[in-house]
Amino acid sequence: MGRALPRAGPGLPCPRTAQQRASDAQERLFRWATVFRSLGDVVHLLEDTAQPQHTRNDKHDPHFYNNAEVQAFEPFTNARLLALPPLPQTPPAGSTPGDVYVYDLRGTPLQAYLTPLPDINGYPKPSFSTPLRYYTTRQLGDTDQTSPAGRLGLADYTNRGFFTRGTLPGSNGFNFPPPTVADGTNGYTASDSPCIELPLLRGQAVTCRTYFHVVSDNVAPSRADTTTAQPLVSEGMWKGFFGSTKEFTLSPAIFKMQGDLAVPRAIGYSAGLLDYFFRGQLEVLPPADRIVGVLNQGTTHTMNAQGYPCQGTSTADGCPIFGFEKVRVAVRNATSTITESGTGTSAPQSTGGANTQLVAVAKYHRNTCYKPDLSGERVQNYAPPPQLVITEPACGAGQAVRTQYQEVSVSAPLPKRRSTSPAIRFRSMRRISSSKWCTAARSVRRRTALR
Repeated sequence: MGRALPRAGPGLPCPRTAQQRASDAQERLFRWATVFRSLGDVVHLLEDTAQPQHTRNDKHDPHFYNNAEVQAFEPFTNARLLALPPLPQTPPAGSTPGDVYVYDLRGTPLQAYLTPLPDINGYPKPSFSTPLRYYTTRQLGDTDQTSPAGRLGLADYTNRGFFTRGTLPGSNGFNFPPPTVADGTNGYTASDSPCIELPLLRGQAVTCRTYFHVVSDNVAPSRADTTTAQPLVSEGMWKGFFGSTKEFTLSPAIFKMQGDLAVPRAIGYSAGLLDYFFRGQLEVLPPADRIVGVLNQGTTHTMNAQGYPCQGTSTADGCPIFGFEKVRVAVRNATSTITESGTGTSAPQSTGGANTQLVAVAKYHRNTCYKPDLSGERVQNYAPPPQLVITEPACGAGQAVRTQYQEVSVSAPLPKRRSTSPAIRFRSMRRISSSKWCTAARSVRRRTALR
């Protein structure tokens, strides 16, 4: 991420010509975009763990597993999220078995299942001390025999909380949910109700037995969907005929429940991970005299045709820049301590280990109307509040008070240290152009001070 801001950092070639500087600005934008694309990939992976089949190693690739129930959860949940219009009589060409599963519900009160997801933004954002803990809090050294009951990650929640078509009771090695399913056993409660998704039998609705069990959530243990028993698995129509793997099934009501519980958590955990990524805060304050940098404005310098102030009388493209070379600021780590969800453990956030270095990056747009006598600056004149009177400078052809692209100047690195000194002095800045825009300036005894 650091390289996304200053490509021209210490040890890297500094762009000199106007074209090189413009290309550098474009390159930084590309790298900055890559940061967010990469962050999106990480969040995508986290949200994938909200799909129980992903965390229970249940293969459901439509190219190899042509079982409608195996593939049903994702198209079923998509149909709820996208609020599909009434479906045609036959699925369109190219439909997967999972899509066909959703189409086959058209003969039932479809909206009883494809209702909008409830409270998708209401799940509290979890906080953890490392990115991995948003996925799982499984410890190094845990084995398959280690109970996952107390774990806090999103993958932990879906792994232990739900059955999937390929991991039904009696057909898998998972101990959660409890694999022995019977009314009154292991916390299960049975409920018989009409299966509206099935055809009538001799004019009567088929009765299905569904087993309910709580889905534990150690991050939000008091939520209603945590304390209320949820439909986890139903008895299959052929229970007792074809062996244990045919005794249970997942009904549309169970897919609906899984989406109701998993999607709000996917959103909450993703928001928490994004907060973690952007958690760092450095407090940067001016020193007591409030002078951040000093520049001798009386030093000979000349503007070139590309809008850069050159040292001396040179006007060549790529000339040495006249500008600030040192800045003084007070820097403090102001990142808040993380209080971990589920445990309440405090995790102070440091700025790194013993070899951590600080680098100052000044970002600015230039004023190409700048003149060595400062007559090319915008001037704010006094006016009674709330008026704001700005006098614009007279610019030549092709000049502007603010360049289109942003430039950076990068300091030499300083080792992190604890200090009672009121300011840190960053040296060897790749000169901050004296024609900067967006930085207030004042003249002090023929010296320009950054404030």
